[in-house]
Amino acid sequence: MATSVAASALRSRIEEISFNIKRQHEILRDLESQQSAAQSQLNSILDPMERLPLELSSEIFMQCFPDKPSFEPSEAPALFTQVSRCWTRIALSTPALWASVCDADITPYSGFYRPGEGFDELFHRWISRSKSLPLTVNLGRSLRAGRQSTSVVQQYAHRVQELSLSLQSDPGFQRTEAAYPSLKTLTLTSRESKFLNAEGCVKILRSAPNLINCSLFNFSYEDHTETWPLVTLSSLKCLTLGDASHPRHDDTSTIVQFLTLPSLETLRMSLAGVSRAWFISFLTRSSPPLRSLSLSSMHYEEGEIEECLRLVADLTDLNIRFEGNPAESLLQLFAYAKGLLPHLCSLTIRAGSAEQSDYSTVADLLESRRGALRNFRLETEDVDLETNGPLADELRKALLSHRQAGMEVHVGTEEENLF
Repeated sequence: MATSVAASALRSRIEEISFNIKRQHEILRDLESQQSAAQSQLNSILDPMERLPLELSSEIFMQCFPDKPSFEPSEAPALFTQVSRCWTRIALSTPALWASVCDADITPYSGFYRPGEGFDELFHRWISRSKSLPLTVNLGRSLRAGRQSTSVVQQYAHRVQELSLSLQSDPGFQRTEAAYPSLKTLTLTSRESKFLNAEGCVKILRSAPNLINCSLFNFSYEDHTETWPLVTLSSLKCLTLGDASHPRHDDTSTIVQFLTLPSLETLRMSLAGVSRAWFISFLTRSSPPLRSLSLSSMHYEEGEIEECLRLVADLTDLNIRFEGNPAESLLQLFAYAKGLLPHLCSLTIRAGSAEQSDYSTVADLLESRRGALRNFRLETEDVDLETNGPLADELRKALLSHRQAGMEVHVGTEEENLF
């Protein structure tokens, strides 16, 4: 009997304690809610962002936006979500902060990843915050690490306005059937030419009819592609094929045989692997309003060069790399060819060597183009260029006259102006 009474009393005690614990939890939650509200009120007083209209605070965040936004939580825009609830609300209410993606600094251990999340999921989560804005996508490191395929990009193809891919494997991008109607700027680089070929590039270009700027580097070419239909890009104004400043032997520039570009204003390309017939045919059918032309790995004869240049008579800026060859033939071409490129303002010739006998030709070239040419550079690989003697003195006197008239003149190596 005594045992039963004691047990009953303990049960009642336990119930009482449980009730009090529950009540204390409710009190704690209420206090925490009050604390949060008070903290928000304090933030409103101390944090000026709280008092600003969303339009203004969003603009402030945009002014802090880096050129290449990173996924890293220590950098904008992800950083904005780590400061306070107010900053998080502003960041998530500003779609423009999330309309650019660059994975240059991302690592598998980035704090922006959620547990068990792959790159595709992270990409989708980031892009979903941009609402329906046009996208800028710059991917390379994640492709190199093999953490994703480019299919994640293709799902947003209709919104991509700028796209830069460094293909470090064969992710199937060049076999895509996706359309890129909004794409304005495209850069494709392949670490190895086997990852990108002419067929894939032509298909990609055909899918982007409104392209304005395009740069392609290091892809392979196979002869059977000669049967492909031409691609006309009526809006393309700037095209870079291969690395014109540091030429290497790749097949990138061979793609000109498949292109018609009637609006092209700037062309930078290596002529390695490009026959004169291909280049002439491209210029003839495109009839582009070219203003700037940079050619490396030049291997055409003087007459062939002149034939090409007369098809782009409105050029104002010309850069020719004539590696390993003497400058004589090019200097004579620009000095004595009647009516060749009458609007030329800037001329750069990079050649293997120049002789003293070329000095009078340089003087004649500058004199024949006085008033139009504003910048002239003759760069040679010959570090022992002769700077003494009567011919050198005459050239020095001619250069002084043109410099006094406002022309910028460089004759020497790439690093040193010897006159």
